[in-house]
Amino acid sequence: MKDIKRLDLPDKTFGLGDSVTSYMPSTKTVLLTDNNDNSLLICDISSGQCKTVKDDGISSPKGVCGGPNGTVFVCSSARDSIVQISLHGEVVSNYRLKLPNPSAMAISQDSHHLVVCNHGEDQDTIIQLFKIR
Repeated sequence: MKDIKRLDLPDKTFGLGDSVTSYMPSTKTVLLTDNNDNSLLICDISSGQCKTVKDDGISSPKGVCGGPNGTVFVCSSARDSIVQISLHGEVVSNYRLKLPNPSAMAISQDSHHLVVCNHGEDQDTIIQLFKIR
């Protein structure tokens, strides 16, 4: 594991449901949401560099996954949307969903489809499949 640098992660303790993490092997990037801070931490494990992304579109981030062309998708649960972010930390797009409370997502192996699901105490779970263009 000599190609992994020490990551300068924030000194925080997360409770259950306060954070979600994902790994993008193609870019050697760790993604970490912070539900309390409404932010996304993007860490390059090759360089050890981390950057925090904050945007009005990111509110109660519940899910995160790597997307095509070095982008990241974040479920903004409180805004019923998905925010697409570059690995440089710039918001590329914000997609409003008809799906309430999106909370988890995954990308297909070919990076052409995104599956998103919600979760709530008083609602049925819905799973939606989106084509990525």
